[in-house]
Amino acid sequence: MAVKSEVTRTPPPDVAGAVARLGRRIRVERIRRGLTQQDLADRMGVTRFSVMRLENGNPGVSMGMHAGALWALGLLGPLAEIGNPHFDEEGATDPRPVAGAPQERPARSADRRRHEG
Repeated sequence: MAVKSEVTRTPPPDVAGAVARLGRRIRVERIRRGLTQQDLADRMGVTRFSVMRLENGNPGVSMGMHAGALWALGLLGPLAEIGNPHFDEEGATDPRPVAGAPQERPARSADRRRHEG
């Protein structure tokens, strides 16, 4: 059996709070759509017990489970913006490029002429 990491066993208060809030929000959205825990579990391909753990804010529930629940509820879109470097005020002050981060490409000569004229 895999050993649980410290952050899932005894998460920092901020982490525990965020996971609990997300679980509560998923529960609210499930209920607003008239779905039972079993309905959501069926849409996700998991057990009702897994949905119950997720909604109760269990920090051992994977990010994939949370993403699956959001997808099943039609709410996955905003998840893609988490960690977006364009919204990172602290990191934005560091001028060093980050490997793998999208870079702006310089405009082509024709594009520059079009904008200059």
